[in-house]
Amino acid sequence: MKWTADQVAYKLATDDKWLELAIVRLHERQTELEKQTKSTYIKNDVGLQVADARDFSLFAKQIKLKKAAGVEIGNCLNELQKRYARRPWHRGKTPIPTICKYRVQVLEMIEGRM
Repeated sequence: MKWTADQVAYKLATDDKWLELAIVRLHERQTELEKQTKSTYIKNDVGLQVADARDFSLFAKQIKLKKAAGVEIGNCLNELQKRYARRPWHRGKTPIPTICKYRVQVLEMIEGRM
């Protein structure tokens, strides 16, 4: 299937498995220093943005730990954390869920471009 950025954004906004998997994959794209410090130093449009690095890094760690303990992806974050990851991000004409600002990166990962 050929995905579009809008389709990816919809999945990230509505599907908990997509949300959690995206957070983990975006975190994996951080440099080792960024992972260790839960921050972003290199502004290269790869991985997490500065505003999300700390919280999404903590979420990624929690998801990985729960997955290792046998919890299914999509059930690793609680509802408050999921709502936080989807809180409105105000840029442009219409706010979008925060996780959706990574839709192009996720699309590139799906297509194997990165």
